[in-house]
Amino acid sequence: MEKMHPWLSKKKNRDKHGHMQASTSNPGMSWEEAREVFEEIVGWLDSDSICGLEHGEIESKLLDNGYELLRRLLQGYFDKRLTKGEKANAKRMATVASVYTINPFVRTVEQIVNPSDKDKKIKRPKPIGKRVWASVAKEPEVVIKEAFDEVLHRDRDRQKRLIALVDGNKQQLSLMKKFAKKHNLELTIVLDIIHVIEYLWKAAFVFYSSTDKQAEAWVTKRLQYILEGKSSDVASGMRTSATKRKLTPQERKPVDNCARYLLNNREYLKYHDYLKAGLPIATGVIEGACRHLIKDRMDITGARWSLAGAEAVLRLRSLYISGDWDKYWRFHLHQEHKRNHLALYQGAIPLMKQVAKACCPITPPPLPIPG
Repeated sequence: MEKMHPWLSKKKNRDKHGHMQASTSNPGMSWEEAREVFEEIVGWLDSDSICGLEHGEIESKLLDNGYELLRRLLQGYFDKRLTKGEKANAKRMATVASVYTINPFVRTVEQIVNPSDKDKKIKRPKPIGKRVWASVAKEPEVVIKEAFDEVLHRDRDRQKRLIALVDGNKQQLSLMKKFAKKHNLELTIVLDIIHVIEYLWKAAFVFYSSTDKQAEAWVTKRLQYILEGKSSDVASGMRTSATKRKLTPQERKPVDNCARYLLNNREYLKYHDYLKAGLPIATGVIEGACRHLIKDRMDITGARWSLAGAEAVLRLRSLYISGDWDKYWRFHLHQEHKRNHLALYQGAIPLMKQVAKACCPITPPPLPIPG
């Protein structure tokens, strides 16, 4: 459902006095990346680093970076605009959702970072009543709305704790909060730990080569800190390490991206609380659905799909994977019988109805009276 972004950390860093410096990076950022640029500007305005700056200094920096943001937005438009010979909708992004119930599974940080043989043998609770679905035709807001409708249908008495596992996509987060507020639901949002680990590995390769075993130790240590609820300290520490090594903006880009990801999502990184409560912290169900529901069928070599055809296949596969195929097929046959038989045969045989309409009236017309 979702990609990531860079910016101020590229060629638009804060100097040692807390000033923002204009970017000179290459154009071609997407609109999603440009949106993060805007959020970086807002974050800078909200930070302590601008305290003491004159009004003119702040305005000057905002103008510089505002023009840069505008340039990137225009470049994103030109990058996305179709060139001669390109076809619209050559690739579409599917939105996948899943709703299920699962029993709490309390763990410690040590059991995740360095599990013992005994820990590995512990049976994890399995999802109960798992239902997945996907759409290439509907907007993400519609799919997420359907997920909330399913939740409300299952838990009408509001007895269960509601958890939303996400990957940090801002549109997802916004929609989750919107529907939770609309239905007056207490929603706990958890950021997928797998996405966090992917960012950590990219940052580790800034400091170590891909074959250096110290990279794994670096990632493991920081993962432990994050699981202990110290994500902000991890972000600050890796940025400091990059600065001390005097890395160029391009060299330290993965580090800044990782640090920004941790800081922007720190509200959803309370893993120490999640683990104590036995909550899931990884989106394995969704990742599996993306593979089995979509990729294994829709992404095969040589496949060409119309929008309606792809949507129909996704619906059928969703029914099958969710275990609803038998119920659906009985419903389908009932509807077919109702549409093709009951509606036509009720009251008379269809052929006799047509014959009756085609024949002359049974009562002959009156004979003319002779004059």
